[in-house]
Amino acid sequence: MPTCGTENPTRKNPPTLKFDKKLKRGEYNWTNSDTVLSMMKWKDKRNVNLLTNFHNPRSTTDVVRKEKYGSRTSVPSPLALSDYNRHMNCVDRFDQLTGTQDQLKV
Repeated sequence: MPTCGTENPTRKNPPTLKFDKKLKRGEYNWTNSDTVLSMMKWKDKRNVNLLTNFHNPRSTTDVVRKEKYGSRTSVPSPLALSDYNRHMNCVDRFDQLTGTQDQLKV
């Protein structure tokens, strides 16, 4: 089953990736496990940690970010992050509807 999601960086024994301070905005680092699982760390304003089992970690896309004074900049991003952001809204909506349904049963 294809899976993609964020990862909590405070978990026990995370894979070793580039230190947070060394990454610049738009840069990312990744590693693969023995299986098909990939972990990526991408730097925007903050670091974003992703786990995926069906994205190629080398695949990138560009995202548009607003700068401090309103100008827009194109920043490279892993394709896994774009897919995650695109589909995460569906999960949030499902959770919202499920929670509403549970409240009606009480």
